[in-house]
Amino acid sequence: MQDIVNILKSVSAIITDSHFVGTSGLHMSTYINKDALFPHVLQVELVSEMFAIKNKHLAVEVVAAPTIGGIILAQGTASALSRLYKKEVLAVFTEKNSEGNQVFTRGNDKYVKNKNVLVLEDLTTTGNSAKKVVENVRNAGGNVVGVSVMINKNPTDVTSEIFGAPFSSLGDMPVETYDEKDCPLCKKGVPINTKFGHGKKFLENLSPTPLLIKERGQGVRCIDKYNKRAKKINSLLCVGLDPDFEKIPAKFKSLPYPQFEFNKWIIDEVHNFAAAIKCNTAFYEARGNEGIQELKMTMDYLNEKYPDIFTIIDAKRADIGNTNNGYVSFIFDWLNADAITLHPYLGEEALEPFLRRKDKVSIILCKTSNPGASEIQDLNVKHSVFNKEVPLWQVVAEKVSNMWNKNNNCMLVVGATYPEEMKEIRKIAGEITILVPGIGAQGGDLQAVMKAGLNKEGQGLIINSSRGIIFSKNPKEEAKKLCEEIRKYMGSR
Repeated sequence: MQDIVNILKSVSAIITDSHFVGTSGLHMSTYINKDALFPHVLQVELVSEMFAIKNKHLAVEVVAAPTIGGIILAQGTASALSRLYKKEVLAVFTEKNSEGNQVFTRGNDKYVKNKNVLVLEDLTTTGNSAKKVVENVRNAGGNVVGVSVMINKNPTDVTSEIFGAPFSSLGDMPVETYDEKDCPLCKKGVPINTKFGHGKKFLENLSPTPLLIKERGQGVRCIDKYNKRAKKINSLLCVGLDPDFEKIPAKFKSLPYPQFEFNKWIIDEVHNFAAAIKCNTAFYEARGNEGIQELKMTMDYLNEKYPDIFTIIDAKRADIGNTNNGYVSFIFDWLNADAITLHPYLGEEALEPFLRRKDKVSIILCKTSNPGASEIQDLNVKHSVFNKEVPLWQVVAEKVSNMWNKNNNCMLVVGATYPEEMKEIRKIAGEITILVPGIGAQGGDLQAVMKAGLNKEGQGLIINSSRGIIFSKNPKEEAKKLCEEIRKYMGSR
Protein backbone atom coordinates (compact mmCIF):
# COMPACT_ATOMS: atom_id res chain seq x y z
CA MET A 1 0.00 0.00 0.00
CA GLN A 2 1.18 3.51 -0.74
CA ASP A 3 2.75 5.68 1.92
CA ILE A 4 0.44 8.53 3.06
CA VAL A 5 3.13 11.16 2.48
CA ASN A 6 3.57 10.02 -1.12
CA ILE A 7 -0.19 10.14 -1.65
CA LEU A 8 -0.26 13.74 -0.43
CA LYS A 9 2.72 14.63 -2.58
CA SER A 10 1.00 13.14 -5.62
CA VAL A 11 -1.83 15.69 -5.30
CA SER A 12 0.55 18.59 -4.48
CA ALA A 13 -0.77 18.82 -0.93
CA ILE A 14 2.62 19.38 0.72
CA ILE A 15 3.89 22.95 0.32
CA THR A 16 7.28 24.10 1.58
CA ASP A 17 9.49 27.20 1.64
CA SER A 18 6.88 29.73 2.68
CA HIS A 19 5.47 31.26 5.87
CA PHE A 20 2.21 29.69 7.00
CA VAL A 21 -0.14 30.11 9.95
CA GLY A 22 -2.00 26.99 11.01
CA THR A 23 -5.43 26.54 12.61
CA SER A 24 -3.67 26.49 15.97
CA GLY A 25 -2.20 29.95 15.32
CA LEU A 26 1.31 28.55 15.20
CA HIS A 27 3.68 29.64 12.42
CA MET A 28 5.54 27.17 10.18
CA SER A 29 7.49 26.90 6.93
CA THR A 30 5.79 23.69 5.73
CA TYR A 31 2.06 23.36 5.16
CA ILE A 32 -0.07 20.33 4.34
CA ASN A 33 -2.98 21.50 2.23
CA LYS A 34 -5.42 18.71 2.99
CA ASP A 35 -8.03 20.36 0.77
CA ALA A 36 -5.91 19.38 -2.24
CA LEU A 37 -6.61 15.71 -1.45
CA PHE A 38 -10.41 15.75 -1.32
CA PRO A 39 -11.21 16.33 -5.03
CA HIS A 40 -9.26 13.15 -5.86
CA VAL A 41 -11.82 10.47 -5.01
CA LEU A 42 -9.54 7.50 -5.71
CA GLN A 43 -6.87 8.83 -3.37
CA VAL A 44 -9.51 9.62 -0.72
CA GLU A 45 -10.80 6.05 -1.05
CA LEU A 46 -7.27 4.74 -0.62
CA VAL A 47 -6.68 6.87 2.50
CA SER A 48 -10.03 5.72 3.93
CA GLU A 49 -9.03 2.08 3.43
CA MET A 50 -5.74 2.81 5.21
CA PHE A 51 -7.68 4.21 8.20
CA ALA A 52 -9.97 1.18 8.22
CA ILE A 53 -7.13 -1.36 8.15
CA LYS A 54 -5.24 0.59 10.83
CA ASN A 55 -8.21 0.58 13.23
CA LYS A 56 -10.23 -2.55 12.37
CA HIS A 57 -9.21 -4.27 15.64
CA LEU A 58 -11.09 -1.65 17.68
CA ALA A 59 -14.59 -3.00 16.90
CA VAL A 60 -15.68 0.40 15.67
CA GLU A 61 -19.41 1.10 15.44
CA VAL A 62 -19.32 4.84 14.63
CA VAL A 63 -16.70 7.10 13.07
CA ALA A 64 -16.76 10.73 14.23
CA ALA A 65 -14.77 13.64 12.84
CA PRO A 66 -14.83 17.46 12.78
CA THR A 67 -16.05 19.41 9.77
CA ILE A 68 -15.28 20.13 7.00
CA GLY A 69 -12.63 17.71 5.78
CA GLY A 70 -13.47 15.25 8.51
CA ILE A 71 -16.86 14.55 6.96
CA ILE A 72 -15.23 13.13 3.84
CA LEU A 73 -12.74 11.00 5.76
CA ALA A 74 -15.36 9.79 8.24
CA GLN A 75 -17.72 8.71 5.44
CA GLY A 76 -14.96 6.96 3.52
CA THR A 77 -13.52 5.19 6.58
CA ALA A 78 -16.95 4.09 7.85
CA SER A 79 -17.68 2.65 4.40
CA ALA A 80 -14.34 0.78 4.33
CA LEU A 81 -14.90 -0.57 7.86
CA SER A 82 -18.41 -1.66 6.90
CA ARG A 83 -16.94 -3.76 4.11
CA LEU A 84 -14.34 -5.27 6.46
CA TYR A 85 -16.87 -6.03 9.22
CA LYS A 86 -19.63 -6.99 6.77
CA LYS A 87 -22.02 -4.78 8.75
CA GLU A 88 -22.85 -1.09 8.77
CA VAL A 89 -20.58 1.38 10.52
CA LEU A 90 -22.05 4.86 10.89
CA ALA A 91 -20.34 8.19 10.21
CA VAL A 92 -21.12 11.43 12.06
CA PHE A 93 -19.48 14.82 12.35
CA THR A 94 -19.10 17.69 14.79
CA GLU A 95 -19.20 21.42 14.06
CA LYS A 96 -17.43 24.31 15.75
CA ASN A 97 -19.70 26.50 17.87
CA SER A 98 -19.29 30.19 18.77
CA GLU A 99 -17.06 29.26 21.72
CA GLY A 100 -14.69 27.27 19.52
CA ASN A 101 -15.77 23.85 20.77
CA GLN A 102 -16.60 20.87 18.56
CA VAL A 103 -20.22 19.85 19.17
CA PHE A 104 -22.78 17.52 17.65
CA THR A 105 -25.59 19.27 15.81
CA ARG A 106 -28.46 17.99 13.65
CA GLY A 107 -29.17 15.22 16.19
CA ASN A 108 -25.92 13.37 15.54
CA ASP A 109 -25.32 12.82 19.27
CA LYS A 110 -27.97 10.06 19.35
CA TYR A 111 -25.82 7.91 17.03
CA VAL A 112 -22.83 7.73 19.39
CA LYS A 113 -24.54 6.98 22.71
CA ASN A 114 -23.34 3.63 24.08
CA LYS A 115 -21.38 3.00 20.88
CA ASN A 116 -17.69 2.32 20.18
CA VAL A 117 -16.52 5.49 18.46
CA LEU A 118 -13.37 6.06 16.41
CA VAL A 119 -12.44 9.74 16.26
CA LEU A 120 -10.72 10.80 13.03
CA GLU A 121 -8.79 13.93 12.17
CA ASP A 122 -6.93 14.83 8.99
CA LEU A 123 -3.91 16.59 10.53
CA THR A 124 -2.81 17.36 14.04
CA THR A 125 -0.27 19.83 15.40
CA THR A 126 -1.42 20.28 18.99
CA GLY A 127 -4.22 17.72 19.09
CA ASN A 128 -6.70 20.31 20.40
CA SER A 129 -9.29 19.86 17.67
CA ALA A 130 -9.37 16.08 18.05
CA LYS A 131 -9.51 16.43 21.85
CA LYS A 132 -12.63 18.56 21.54
CA VAL A 133 -14.30 15.88 19.39
CA VAL A 134 -13.30 13.22 21.94
CA GLU A 135 -14.78 15.30 24.75
CA ASN A 136 -18.02 15.81 22.82
CA VAL A 137 -18.37 12.10 22.07
CA ARG A 138 -17.93 11.27 25.74
CA ASN A 139 -20.41 13.97 26.76
CA ALA A 140 -22.93 12.33 24.42
CA GLY A 141 -22.39 8.94 26.10
CA GLY A 142 -20.10 7.42 23.50
CA ASN A 143 -17.11 5.17 24.17
CA VAL A 144 -13.99 6.50 22.42
CA VAL A 145 -12.08 3.37 21.40
CA GLY A 146 -9.40 5.22 19.42
CA VAL A 147 -8.19 8.42 17.82
CA SER A 148 -6.55 8.26 14.40
CA VAL A 149 -5.10 11.00 12.20
CA MET A 150 -3.86 11.11 8.64
CA ILE A 151 -0.67 13.02 9.50
CA ASN A 152 0.74 13.73 12.96
CA LYS A 153 2.90 16.83 12.65
CA ASN A 154 3.99 16.69 16.28
CA PRO A 155 4.70 13.05 17.22
CA THR A 156 6.65 14.06 20.33
CA ASP A 157 3.73 15.75 22.07
CA VAL A 158 0.60 14.36 20.40
CA THR A 159 0.26 10.86 21.86
CA SER A 160 -2.38 8.56 23.35
CA GLU A 161 -1.88 10.22 26.72
CA ILE A 162 -3.49 13.54 25.74
CA PHE A 163 -6.62 11.81 24.40
CA GLY A 164 -7.06 9.16 27.09
CA ALA A 165 -7.53 6.64 24.29
CA PRO A 166 -5.38 4.63 21.84
CA PHE A 167 -3.88 6.97 19.25
CA SER A 168 -2.47 6.24 15.81
CA SER A 169 -1.52 8.04 12.63
CA LEU A 170 -1.15 6.94 9.02
CA GLY A 171 2.13 8.79 8.99
CA ASP A 172 4.30 11.13 11.05
CA MET A 173 5.68 14.26 9.45
CA PRO A 174 7.32 16.47 12.08
CA VAL A 175 6.86 20.14 11.21
CA GLU A 176 8.65 22.73 13.31
CA THR A 177 6.19 25.32 14.57
CA TYR A 178 6.65 28.62 16.36
CA ASP A 179 4.67 31.06 18.45
CA GLU A 180 4.32 34.41 16.71
CA LYS A 181 6.66 36.18 19.13
CA ASP A 182 9.42 33.59 18.60
CA CYS A 183 8.90 32.96 14.88
CA PRO A 184 12.20 33.14 12.93
CA LEU A 185 10.25 33.56 9.70
CA CYS A 186 8.72 36.76 11.09
CA LYS A 187 12.12 37.97 12.21
CA LYS A 188 13.63 37.29 8.79
CA GLY A 189 10.85 39.17 7.06
CA VAL A 190 9.27 36.24 5.22
CA PRO A 191 5.73 37.41 4.32
CA ILE A 192 2.81 35.36 5.63
CA ASN A 193 1.18 33.17 2.99
CA THR A 194 -2.45 34.24 2.64
CA LYS A 195 -3.40 31.67 -0.01
CA PHE A 196 -2.98 28.56 2.15
CA GLY A 197 -3.66 28.06 5.83
CA HIS A 198 -5.01 30.73 8.12
CA GLY A 199 -2.57 33.49 7.22
CA LYS A 200 -5.21 35.82 5.78
CA LYS A 201 -7.44 35.49 8.83
CA PHE A 202 -4.43 35.96 11.09
CA LEU A 203 -3.49 39.24 9.39
CA GLU A 204 -7.09 40.47 9.36
CA ASN A 205 -7.55 39.86 13.06
CA LEU A 206 -4.07 40.92 14.14
CA SER A 207 -3.96 43.87 16.51
CA PRO A 208 -0.99 45.21 18.49
CA THR A 209 -0.45 43.19 21.67
CA PRO A 210 0.48 44.96 24.92
CA LEU A 211 4.05 43.77 24.35
CA LEU A 212 4.11 45.18 20.82
CA ILE A 213 2.57 48.40 22.05
CA LYS A 214 5.20 48.74 24.73
CA GLU A 215 8.06 47.91 22.40
CA ARG A 216 6.86 50.20 19.63
CA GLY A 217 6.14 53.17 21.88
CA GLN A 218 2.34 53.38 21.67
CA GLY A 219 1.25 56.90 22.54
CA VAL A 220 4.48 58.55 21.37
CA ARG A 221 3.59 60.79 18.43
CA CYS A 222 5.79 59.98 15.46
CA ILE A 223 5.36 63.51 14.12
CA ASP A 224 7.14 64.68 17.26
CA LYS A 225 9.83 62.10 16.54
CA TYR A 226 10.45 63.63 13.12
CA ASN A 227 10.50 67.20 14.44
CA LYS A 228 12.89 66.26 17.21
CA ARG A 229 15.25 64.53 14.77
CA ALA A 230 15.08 67.45 12.29
CA LYS A 231 15.96 69.95 15.00
CA LYS A 232 18.70 67.76 16.46
CA ILE A 233 20.69 67.54 13.21
CA ASN A 234 19.34 70.76 11.66
CA SER A 235 18.12 68.96 8.54
CA LEU A 236 14.89 68.27 6.67
CA LEU A 237 16.51 65.71 4.37
CA CYS A 238 14.89 62.36 3.69
CA VAL A 239 16.95 59.78 1.81
CA GLY A 240 14.88 57.40 -0.30
CA LEU A 241 16.08 53.81 -0.26
CA ASP A 242 14.86 52.76 -3.72
CA PRO A 243 17.40 50.03 -4.48
CA ASP A 244 16.58 49.19 -8.09
CA PHE A 245 18.29 45.81 -8.31
CA GLU A 246 19.67 46.45 -11.78
CA LYS A 247 21.47 49.56 -10.57
CA ILE A 248 22.99 48.15 -7.39
CA PRO A 249 26.80 47.97 -7.69
CA ALA A 250 28.13 44.53 -8.57
CA LYS A 251 30.02 44.18 -5.29
CA PHE A 252 26.70 44.02 -3.42
CA LYS A 253 25.02 41.62 -5.84
CA SER A 254 27.51 38.91 -4.96
CA LEU A 255 26.48 39.03 -1.26
CA PRO A 256 23.72 36.85 0.25
CA TYR A 257 21.43 39.85 0.90
CA PRO A 258 22.32 42.37 -1.82
CA GLN A 259 19.57 44.96 -1.29
CA PHE A 260 20.01 44.93 2.47
CA GLU A 261 23.80 45.22 2.27
CA PHE A 262 23.46 48.12 -0.19
CA ASN A 263 20.88 49.81 2.04
CA LYS A 264 23.00 49.28 5.13
CA TRP A 265 25.96 50.95 3.41
CA ILE A 266 23.83 53.89 2.28
CA ILE A 267 22.32 54.33 5.76
CA ASP A 268 25.76 54.37 7.39
CA GLU A 269 26.97 56.90 4.82
CA VAL A 270 24.06 59.36 5.10
CA HIS A 271 22.73 59.03 8.65
CA ASN A 272 24.43 62.21 9.90
CA PHE A 273 22.44 64.27 7.38
CA ALA A 274 19.11 62.39 7.21
CA ALA A 275 16.17 63.31 9.39
CA ALA A 276 14.16 60.58 7.67
CA ILE A 277 14.61 57.43 5.58
CA LYS A 278 11.94 56.36 3.08
CA CYS A 279 11.68 52.88 1.56
CA ASN A 280 9.56 52.42 -1.58
CA THR A 281 8.12 48.91 -1.36
CA ALA A 282 8.02 48.40 -5.15
CA PHE A 283 11.76 47.80 -5.34
CA TYR A 284 11.52 45.07 -2.71
CA GLU A 285 8.27 43.49 -3.86
CA ALA A 286 9.83 43.08 -7.31
CA ARG A 287 12.13 40.43 -5.84
CA GLY A 288 9.39 38.50 -4.05
CA ASN A 289 10.18 36.86 -0.72
CA GLU A 290 13.85 37.83 -0.91
CA GLY A 291 13.03 41.50 -1.37
CA ILE A 292 10.46 41.59 1.43
CA GLN A 293 12.92 39.84 3.72
CA GLU A 294 15.59 42.42 2.94
CA LEU A 295 13.12 45.27 3.48
CA LYS A 296 12.43 43.81 6.93
CA MET A 297 16.16 43.52 7.59
CA THR A 298 16.62 47.14 6.52
CA MET A 299 13.90 48.37 8.85
CA ASP A 300 15.26 46.30 11.73
CA TYR A 301 18.73 47.74 11.13
CA LEU A 302 17.37 51.30 11.16
CA ASN A 303 15.32 50.77 14.29
CA GLU A 304 18.16 49.12 16.15
CA LYS A 305 21.13 51.30 15.12
CA TYR A 306 19.47 54.66 14.34
CA PRO A 307 16.20 54.59 16.32
CA ASP A 308 15.71 58.37 16.18
CA ILE A 309 15.59 58.50 12.36
CA PHE A 310 12.00 58.89 11.14
CA THR A 311 11.09 55.93 8.90
CA ILE A 312 8.59 56.00 6.05
CA ILE A 313 7.23 53.10 4.02
CA ASP A 314 6.26 54.49 0.63
CA ALA A 315 3.56 51.97 -0.27
CA LYS A 316 0.68 54.23 -1.39
CA ARG A 317 -1.84 51.89 0.18
CA ALA A 318 -5.59 52.25 0.86
CA ASP A 319 -8.33 49.70 0.50
CA ILE A 320 -11.55 48.75 2.25
CA GLY A 321 -12.48 46.82 5.37
CA ASN A 322 -10.17 44.26 6.88
CA THR A 323 -7.74 44.51 3.98
CA ASN A 324 -6.40 47.71 5.51
CA ASN A 325 -5.93 45.96 8.85
CA GLY A 326 -3.45 43.68 7.12
CA TYR A 327 -1.54 46.65 5.71
CA VAL A 328 -1.55 48.32 9.14
CA SER A 329 -0.18 45.23 10.84
CA PHE A 330 2.42 44.61 8.15
CA ILE A 331 3.78 48.15 7.94
CA PHE A 332 3.22 49.64 11.39
CA ASP A 333 3.70 46.58 13.58
CA TRP A 334 5.80 44.05 11.68
CA LEU A 335 8.07 46.46 9.81
CA ASN A 336 7.75 48.93 12.71
CA ALA A 337 7.69 51.92 10.37
CA ASP A 338 6.79 55.36 11.70
CA ALA A 339 4.75 56.37 8.67
CA ILE A 340 3.09 55.13 5.48
CA THR A 341 2.04 56.91 2.28
CA LEU A 342 -1.65 56.52 1.40
CA HIS A 343 -3.93 57.61 -1.40
CA PRO A 344 -7.19 59.42 -0.52
CA TYR A 345 -9.46 58.14 -3.29
CA LEU A 346 -11.50 55.78 -1.07
CA GLY A 347 -12.17 58.44 1.58
CA GLU A 348 -11.75 58.78 5.34
CA GLU A 349 -13.80 55.71 6.21
CA ALA A 350 -11.48 53.43 4.26
CA LEU A 351 -8.38 55.01 5.84
CA GLU A 352 -9.69 54.78 9.39
CA PRO A 353 -7.49 51.77 10.37
CA PHE A 354 -4.45 53.94 9.60
CA LEU A 355 -5.78 57.22 10.97
CA ARG A 356 -6.74 55.78 14.35
CA ARG A 357 -3.14 54.80 15.03
CA LYS A 358 -2.17 57.83 17.08
CA ASP A 359 1.37 56.52 17.43
CA LYS A 360 1.93 56.40 13.66
CA VAL A 361 1.73 58.83 10.76
CA SER A 362 -0.48 58.67 7.68
CA ILE A 363 0.99 60.62 4.74
CA ILE A 364 -1.77 61.34 2.22
CA LEU A 365 -1.09 61.93 -1.48
CA CYS A 366 -2.24 65.42 -2.39
CA LYS A 367 -0.37 66.86 -5.41
CA THR A 368 2.20 64.41 -6.74
CA SER A 369 5.33 65.12 -8.76
CA ASN A 370 4.67 62.87 -11.77
CA PRO A 371 3.95 64.56 -15.15
CA GLY A 372 0.47 63.03 -15.44
CA ALA A 373 -0.70 64.11 -11.99
CA SER A 374 -2.92 66.87 -13.37
CA GLU A 375 -5.15 64.39 -15.23
CA ILE A 376 -7.09 63.64 -12.04
CA GLN A 377 -5.67 65.93 -9.37
CA ASP A 378 -6.39 69.16 -11.29
CA LEU A 379 -10.03 68.32 -12.01
CA ASN A 380 -12.28 71.14 -10.78
CA VAL A 381 -14.91 70.09 -8.27
CA LYS A 382 -17.47 72.00 -6.24
CA HIS A 383 -16.74 72.20 -2.54
CA SER A 384 -18.79 73.87 0.19
CA VAL A 385 -15.78 75.03 2.21
CA PHE A 386 -14.38 77.05 -0.70
CA ASN A 387 -17.86 77.98 -2.01
CA LYS A 388 -16.63 77.59 -5.57
CA GLU A 389 -15.06 75.08 -7.94
CA VAL A 390 -11.48 74.24 -6.98
CA PRO A 391 -8.89 71.64 -8.10
CA LEU A 392 -9.28 68.25 -6.46
CA TRP A 393 -5.90 68.56 -4.73
CA GLN A 394 -7.22 71.55 -2.78
CA VAL A 395 -10.14 69.47 -1.55
CA VAL A 396 -7.73 66.75 -0.42
CA ALA A 397 -5.58 69.30 1.42
CA GLU A 398 -8.64 70.70 3.19
CA LYS A 399 -10.11 67.30 4.05
CA VAL A 400 -6.87 65.92 5.46
CA SER A 401 -5.89 68.99 7.48
CA ASN A 402 -9.33 69.89 8.84
CA MET A 403 -11.21 66.58 9.06
CA TRP A 404 -8.94 63.54 8.89
CA ASN A 405 -6.22 64.89 11.17
CA LYS A 406 -8.18 64.45 14.40
CA ASN A 407 -5.25 62.67 16.03
CA ASN A 408 -2.64 65.11 14.71
CA ASN A 409 -0.98 62.25 12.87
CA CYS A 410 -1.43 63.24 9.22
CA MET A 411 0.99 64.64 6.65
CA LEU A 412 0.59 65.42 2.96
CA VAL A 413 2.57 64.53 -0.16
CA VAL A 414 3.22 67.49 -2.46
CA GLY A 415 5.69 67.20 -5.34
CA ALA A 416 8.66 69.53 -5.61
CA THR A 417 7.74 70.19 -9.25
CA TYR A 418 4.67 72.21 -8.16
CA PRO A 419 5.89 75.05 -5.88
CA GLU A 420 2.93 77.32 -6.64
CA GLU A 421 0.46 74.63 -5.66
CA MET A 422 2.53 73.95 -2.56
CA LYS A 423 2.20 77.58 -1.54
CA GLU A 424 -1.57 77.30 -1.76
CA ILE A 425 -1.57 73.98 0.12
CA ARG A 426 0.46 75.54 2.92
CA LYS A 427 -2.23 78.22 3.27
CA ILE A 428 -4.98 75.59 3.42
CA ALA A 429 -3.22 73.03 5.61
CA GLY A 430 -1.64 75.33 8.16
CA GLU A 431 1.28 73.80 10.05
CA ILE A 432 0.88 70.25 8.72
CA THR A 433 4.13 68.58 7.62
CA ILE A 434 4.59 67.94 3.89
CA LEU A 435 6.62 65.14 2.33
CA VAL A 436 8.24 66.50 -0.82
CA PRO A 437 9.42 64.05 -3.52
CA GLY A 438 10.88 65.27 -6.79
CA ILE A 439 14.09 66.98 -5.66
CA GLY A 440 17.10 65.81 -7.64
CA ALA A 441 16.42 63.37 -10.46
CA GLN A 442 12.89 64.73 -11.07
CA GLY A 443 14.11 68.32 -11.34
CA GLY A 444 12.34 70.03 -8.42
CA ASP A 445 13.61 73.49 -7.43
CA LEU A 446 14.71 73.32 -3.79
CA GLN A 447 14.72 77.07 -3.18
CA ALA A 448 11.21 77.47 -4.57
CA VAL A 449 9.98 74.53 -2.53
CA MET A 450 11.47 75.84 0.71
CA LYS A 451 10.06 79.30 0.16
CA ALA A 452 6.58 77.97 -0.58
CA GLY A 453 6.41 75.09 1.88
CA LEU A 454 8.10 75.93 5.19
CA ASN A 455 5.70 76.45 8.08
CA LYS A 456 5.84 79.19 10.72
CA GLU A 457 8.47 77.26 12.66
CA GLY A 458 10.77 77.17 9.65
CA GLN A 459 10.15 73.41 9.36
CA GLY A 460 7.13 71.40 8.20
CA LEU A 461 8.88 69.81 5.20
CA ILE A 462 10.47 66.43 4.53
CA ILE A 463 12.67 66.90 1.46
CA ASN A 464 13.17 63.55 -0.22
CA SER A 465 15.93 62.57 -2.63
CA SER A 466 16.41 58.99 -3.74
CA ARG A 467 18.30 58.21 -6.95
CA GLY A 468 20.26 61.46 -6.83
CA ILE A 469 21.93 60.29 -3.62
CA ILE A 470 21.97 56.51 -3.45
CA PHE A 471 23.27 55.92 -7.00
CA SER A 472 25.75 58.79 -7.00
CA LYS A 473 29.50 58.19 -6.96
CA ASN A 474 29.66 59.42 -3.37
CA PRO A 475 26.32 59.14 -1.51
CA LYS A 476 27.76 60.67 1.65
CA GLU A 477 28.90 63.81 -0.16
CA GLU A 478 25.65 64.12 -2.12
CA ALA A 479 23.61 63.83 1.09
CA LYS A 480 25.83 66.38 2.80
CA LYS A 481 25.58 68.75 -0.18
CA LEU A 482 21.77 68.63 -0.28
CA CYS A 483 21.53 68.88 3.50
CA GLU A 484 23.68 72.00 3.54
CA GLU A 485 21.61 73.53 0.76
CA ILE A 486 18.43 72.83 2.75
CA ARG A 487 19.99 74.48 5.81
CA LYS A 488 20.52 77.69 3.82
CA TYR A 489 16.75 78.12 3.42
CA MET A 490 15.51 76.78 6.78
CA GLY A 491 13.78 79.52 8.71
CA SER A 492 13.70 81.77 5.63
CA ARG A 493 9.91 81.80 5.17
